[in-house]
Amino acid sequence: MATGDDSGIQSTAGLPQTTVTVGNWATFAVAPNLYQEASAQGVYVIHNGKKVWIPTPDALTSMGYGWGSVFTIADGGLAAIPTFRIPSLSPTPGSVVYPPQGKAAPLRGVPGATRLVSRGFEIQHIALQGWLRQVDESCSSEPDFHYSLELDTDWALAQGIDLNALYKVGNVVRVGIPLPGYTPRRMVSLPVIHVELNGWGWGAGVEVPAGLAKPGDWTTDLNGCKLPFDPTLGGRLTVMVGGVTAADRGPYVRMSGSLVADHPHDNEAYVAAFFSKIFGIQVADAERAEWVGSVGDWMPGVPSSSPTHYARWTEIHPPDLIEILPSPPPRVTVRGVALAARNSVPGECQEVSFDLTPDAPRPPGANIQWQEFRGPETLFPPGVSGGSGSWITPLTSPGTSGADKVNIRARVCGQYAGSPGRFKAIYRVWWQ
Repeated sequence: MATGDDSGIQSTAGLPQTTVTVGNWATFAVAPNLYQEASAQGVYVIHNGKKVWIPTPDALTSMGYGWGSVFTIADGGLAAIPTFRIPSLSPTPGSVVYPPQGKAAPLRGVPGATRLVSRGFEIQHIALQGWLRQVDESCSSEPDFHYSLELDTDWALAQGIDLNALYKVGNVVRVGIPLPGYTPRRMVSLPVIHVELNGWGWGAGVEVPAGLAKPGDWTTDLNGCKLPFDPTLGGRLTVMVGGVTAADRGPYVRMSGSLVADHPHDNEAYVAAFFSKIFGIQVADAERAEWVGSVGDWMPGVPSSSPTHYARWTEIHPPDLIEILPSPPPRVTVRGVALAARNSVPGECQEVSFDLTPDAPRPPGANIQWQEFRGPETLFPPGVSGGSGSWITPLTSPGTSGADKVNIRARVCGQYAGSPGRFKAIYRVWWQ
């Protein structure tokens, strides 16, 4: 194991060890391998100041280790190091079998995530809370099983999570639930986090090395798809394709798994995307063509293969644990806005204007409150001038007392040269 990743360990008394010095820090003892206490069954790998429990022999193999790397040490030798057990419905968690690689990248910097390593690939393991908005009927041909998760933004903000760190452009434009009449360059949606539960055989020979066997505890069979656990939780999660209101929400869940930023899937270089990007003409497959043509405008000069590209979207891929929790009452309504103007169409502007009111019933005497979280993707090329910018205006409906909705307006334009105009924001409204 590379010692540089594990330099946060401050106590490895009694362990076979090496030493490293990091920056101005003191020299720390660092455990280079796997450990098992003499009278205990658990095997641990030490990462970033934590001992990560490896729950099964299949998990150990999936992570690229072998029994020959396990040191047996005296009982209590690991007691000073905090333990992390991967929350999982299956003994062998899918996150260590399918670490992010290739087009997917671990999403770093989100509070509450724990860094793991499997076969040399980084995993950012996290638990998020929110409402299911989509539950598939069966496995896809890949094979995998899909969900959509609406983040509980009250919960996320209480954890110190930046909403724009989780809700990328693709979460608004590509995997979000769009409101009627909007398109990829001019989008208003309910942003969601895409979730994919991998079945055995997904990415065979590419994502999973040849010769790695299916974990013995992956016994769920759904239309021929071998899964680590029952994706319906014994029938408690039923098929749903949600709308955007609070009434359309499914169960409230805690979902733990591998947090990734997926590639924006813009590698389809086809004629329709060219006409959409350069001329603003939709000749075929308009939604897909407009998205593919717009990806480069979100971060000019940066390849979409970059893990930090703005047009990616956040996924839990795969989840290891889905737990149904009591649902809090409806309180906050969330919308995402994403606008991408074209430079190649002189003077083109993209604009939205819509009214938004909370889904929750209005308490007597309450007025609407709102927040705008403008994303780092936003760029107004000439500055906030010439009608470019974003505005929130409280409105009062006839026959009511006090503001009961807001008008949200945003506008951005392209230019002749340089980076095109773009705008992204997450909005929350509620009664106060």
